[in-house]
Amino acid sequence: MKYMFLFPLLLGCVPSLVLIFTKTYGYISRITFNLWNAGCATFTTGCIVVGIITNSGRHTDAFVIYCVIGIAMSMLAIFFIKKKA
Repeated sequence: MKYMFLFPLLLGCVPSLVLIFTKTYGYISRITFNLWNAGCATFTTGCIVVGIITNSGRHTDAFVIYCVIGIAMSMLAIFFIKKKA
């Protein structure tokens, strides 16, 4: 939970900077944008949930489920990027 801030920071800033510097930010569709943000939010929510459960003194493997869903959303976002015309 203490590294929860890294998911929005890295998954939000790094791709945005790559798109800005390569001048390809116009090729991102709304569905790509929404799926990428949902994947980032899933990773962050997984960290919060696992952190709360760990602080209560129990153990869980729930983060694996959040990782699978987050990776699936991120891969779908990459799949829906528009091709250059």
